[in-house]
Amino acid sequence: MSSPASAVPSPQPPVKRLPWEYAEEIMSVLKTAFPLLALSMETMGDQIQKFFKCPPDEDAYRLIVALLNDGLQVRLTLQWTPAG
Repeated sequence: MSSPASAVPSPQPPVKRLPWEYAEEIMSVLKTAFPLLALSMETMGDQIQKFFKCPPDEDAYRLIVALLNDGLQVRLTLQWTPAG
C-alpha cells in the first residue's frame, strides 16, 4: 500500500535555456510591445555585421600571421630553454 505523498511526482529542476533562446524571447516581446524599436535594433545589428565584417583575404592574412607568430614563439621558447 502506497501513501498519497509518494503518488505525487517530484518537481523537475528547471531546464537550462541557451542564450539565443533568451534573445529570441526578448525580441518577440519587443516586436509586440515596441515594433519600431525592434525594427531599428535589427537594422542596427545588420549594419554592424555588414560594415565590420572582414573580407576573406584579410581574414586569411590575420590567421596566417597568428599561426606564424605562434610558431615563432614556440620555436624561440624551445631554443632558449636550457636542456636539463
